[in-house]
Amino acid sequence: MTRLPIYQMMYDMGGLKFPSESDDDSNQGVVFLIQKFSDGAEIGNISDLVVYFPFDINDSYYELESKIENSMISFIPPKFSIPIRFRIDYNMMFKFTNYGEQDLKYSGRVPFRKGENSFLVVYPLDLEIMDEMYFETKGIFVGLTPTFGEGGDIIFDFKQ
Repeated sequence: MTRLPIYQMMYDMGGLKFPSESDDDSNQGVVFLIQKFSDGAEIGNISDLVVYFPFDINDSYYELESKIENSMISFIPPKFSIPIRFRIDYNMMFKFTNYGEQDLKYSGRVPFRKGENSFLVVYPLDLEIMDEMYFETKGIFVGLTPTFGEGGDIIFDFKQ
């Protein structure tokens, strides 16, 4: 089984960074991203792929797991019975390299493995349900960052 995290990054003047890498605390423009496989395999067609979303409720860490169905991913948060849906945007891709065609460059310090530098945007579809979930449980979808998530830096060297 291959486990693939959903990351949280932000837009910065120099490109994409993890929030902990930015000098600008006023920038709240975060985006959730999932890595694309370097061999070009369609991420939704990998049968043993499990996507996980780092999640927090009152300082308790969870990894919500799901499978990709077409371009949709649904998660059921703890203490909440309604699934929250996300969509993978296959048309908006960010490449974190200094060469080739790119939308934005990664300008942070995390050493992603060579060839595993393309990302797809993952965006929530159920914002009203997410609000309801937050008010009921105080749970939030965080996404993996160098400062939030189990396993520390090893996750950035995942293998297929």
